Amino acid sequence: MVFCRQLSPSDGRRLCMIQPATEAKIRILIVEDELIIAKGLEKRLVALGYLVADTAASGEEAVEKALEARPDLVLMDINLPGTMDGVMAAEKIRSLADIPIIFLTAYADSDTLDRAKISGPFGYIVKPFQDITLKSSIEMGLYKHRMESRLRRSEERLSTTLKSIGDGVISTDRTGTVTFLNPVAELLTGWSHAEAVGRHLQEVFLCREQENVPSCDELVVSVIQAGAAVSLPEETFLLTREGQEVPIEAKATPIRDEKGDISGLVLVMVDISRRVRMEDELRRSEKLLRSIFDAVPDLFSIIDKDHRIILSNWHGGYEYVPESIRDSHPYCYQAYYSSDTICEPCHTLEVFRTGQPVSMEKFNPRIGYVEIRAFPILDEAGKVLYVAEHIHDITARKLAQEALAGETERLSVTLRSIGDGVVTTDTACTVVLLNKVAETLTGWRQEEAVGKHLDEVFTIINEKTRQQTENPVKMVLTTGCIGELANHTVLVSRDGTERIIADSAAPIRDKESKIVGAVLVFRDITEKRKMEEELLNAQKLESIGILAGGIAHDFNNLLTAILGNISLAKMYVPEGDKIQQKLTEAEKASLRARDLTQQLLTFSRGGAPVKKTSSIPEIIKDSAAFSLCGSNVTCTFAIPADLWLVEVDEGQISQVINNIVLNAEQAMPEGGVIEVACRNVQVTAEDNLPLPDGRYILVTISDQGEGISEEALPRIFDPYFTTKEQGKGLGLSTVYSIIQHHDGHISVSSKAGIGTTFSVYLPASVSSEALFSREEHAVAPGEATPVKGKVLVMDDEENIREVVEEMLDFIGYEVALSCNGEEAVSLYTQAMELNQPFSAVLMDLTIPGGMGGGEAMRILRKINPEVKGIVSSGYSNDPIMSEYKTFGFHGIITKPYKLDELREVLERVTKD
Repeated sequence: MVFCRQLSPSDGRRLCMIQPATEAKIRILIVEDELIIAKGLEKRLVALGYLVADTAASGEEAVEKALEARPDLVLMDINLPGTMDGVMAAEKIRSLADIPIIFLTAYADSDTLDRAKISGPFGYIVKPFQDITLKSSIEMGLYKHRMESRLRRSEERLSTTLKSIGDGVISTDRTGTVTFLNPVAELLTGWSHAEAVGRHLQEVFLCREQENVPSCDELVVSVIQAGAAVSLPEETFLLTREGQEVPIEAKATPIRDEKGDISGLVLVMVDISRRVRMEDELRRSEKLLRSIFDAVPDLFSIIDKDHRIILSNWHGGYEYVPESIRDSHPYCYQAYYSSDTICEPCHTLEVFRTGQPVSMEKFNPRIGYVEIRAFPILDEAGKVLYVAEHIHDITARKLAQEALAGETERLSVTLRSIGDGVVTTDTACTVVLLNKVAETLTGWRQEEAVGKHLDEVFTIINEKTRQQTENPVKMVLTTGCIGELANHTVLVSRDGTERIIADSAAPIRDKESKIVGAVLVFRDITEKRKMEEELLNAQKLESIGILAGGIAHDFNNLLTAILGNISLAKMYVPEGDKIQQKLTEAEKASLRARDLTQQLLTFSRGGAPVKKTSSIPEIIKDSAAFSLCGSNVTCTFAIPADLWLVEVDEGQISQVINNIVLNAEQAMPEGGVIEVACRNVQVTAEDNLPLPDGRYILVTISDQGEGISEEALPRIFDPYFTTKEQGKGLGLSTVYSIIQHHDGHISVSSKAGIGTTFSVYLPASVSSEALFSREEHAVAPGEATPVKGKVLVMDDEENIREVVEEMLDFIGYEVALSCNGEEAVSLYTQAMELNQPFSAVLMDLTIPGGMGGGEAMRILRKINPEVKGIVSSGYSNDPIMSEYKTFGFHGIITKPYKLDELREVLERVTKD
């Protein structure tokens, strides 16, 4: 501890000479419990030029007034009365405010002085004291406080700077022991500041072993010996704590103390990963650019603002330029035209001036006519740095244009007066003339189209595949023969309008019979085609619908009895028995008969789908797998996870997939792959599909078979049309009818020898949830699974009532039978009166000459709103079958059905 000694007058004068002049008076708080001493001290301070902010007689009062007055300095008596002496008061003030404190004491024991040290006083004055001692102590205390404040602020600024700079910083002492890491260094090394401090640099800053990279010990020694900064070599890799390699740039610089001696070093490092990646990418880009340059057959060059050729492939007839000139980055006008002056006009100057692409034609004596296209290469600020120049030899085109000019004029009047659309071209398929009809159909005016390539003006696609069709003019110019478009050719006009057209193309010859161009004649047959197809389809579907509706109901009733009895018979025959095998074969035959009936039903007015919200991927995969069971054909699926839900009849859509996949499998007798893909599409009027605008699921099924001939393709959806010896001709016609009933659309594209693709559009559901898939509940032979409950069965066919009764009895239900709605209502009423209600009611929808299931259900709901009805029918155009829940039914089962299907619907309805 240092006490201020008594100073001589000369010491005081010297001290006053070095103290800074202050404009404002120093405010001092006096803490003294002796009033007389306090007053005397106040007068002495005022006489010395200080301002007394206040006085306090106790430690508590001193703390309160120090925080209130905020003086520049506190003179604190150590020995104060009460629970808080001067040392305690000083500690409190220093913890709450940055105010320097000088202790006053006449005496103090060693314990008190030790406590005083902890409070961080700025001086001690021993009573009694002279004014010069008082003044010098105050000035020294204030000076020390100012210096400490400056040092603290400097350290804070330095710490903030090191923590906020973008480079990693590590400091060590002379031995290489880490003393500091900033946040960037923490991220780069994986070591936190707290973990790294005290460790050797070699442990924290670990580099990959490289021949020219020194170890940390060597680095420390090098810096200390050199007394100057040492940089690590390029391509230095830092190994993080997790073992990752980070490319860095690093420099170690010595840290010197106040004497100039080296006390340690500071290591600054920068993560250059991004720069390394950019350099690699730049090298790849340069290599790619050179490859592109070399691959372009025409001349392609990069020219700077001084007209020097920076880069060129020297193709397109400019191979005559000597290597010596090429390598010297020559001026473009010197290399191309052997001229000493800039060309007039200069396309390069124009691009630099406007920043816009420029296109022009020129004549080069060594090559002929060339077309020049120049494009700006911009920097990040949008300023033109270079010009990219593409030069194409058009001499042949020029000569052909001149030769055709006279002929074009002679033909112009004739061609423009023809009633069909007429387009004439030269041998390069460049448009020469359009008549009025062609202008209307293509959407191009003649003055706009002339000079453009025919493919740009006359865009045609295949109506079925939506793929672009090769222009017949190209074939005509190649073969010299008259050519016609294939069927289903669609012309896409300039505004996107699509028209089905028929056309022909013929060569134009000069006097020597040399082909000098072609003429294309076409007409719009859209309306004609549409009317023909609609009339034909309507007639065919009406005929097949009448046929299907006439036989479906009775046929399905017969199948219900047959299939039900087979299912029951199988339950009583052990597995492996020959009878069991025969019954299984009979069941399969019945199911095939059911499938055939279902195909017929889709063409009748009663074949409306029974729709529900479904997730189509499961239906597609299950149906395809079933169809290809035991086949040498495999199926691949490309179905996104976010595919929209659809409102479909799962059975009918399964039938669609079944039929298409079977056709594909039969088209590949040697085996192959069927590709099934789904995606979400938003259909608009611009798509030119016979569908309302909205969201759809597009399902495409492609095979690698022999394809479908052009003659057969328009008829594949016709009922009874087939190209197979064993075919019935109902498969694809069934598919067409089902898709129509689902408000969808189906199209097909095919190429002989390549394969066939079916495209199916189904409207997406507005619902957000799919219904759960039905779980099959198989019943083992000889087993009956009792299920408590009673079922009321209503059907007009006695054989159906009998077989359903036996099926229900087998699976554990009590059964009551009725032949019409009136009897069913009576039985249900009696059961309710006896407090023995039925668990479910299974009712046939149609009862000839009596009350059917729909009317009976309406009456039963009045009797018991909680009645659980199941509607059943083999065929009906009644909306109850497709919207059964709307009419109060809880379930539906379509005739014919098997035992496990009956069990499943009953369990679901009774547990609902």
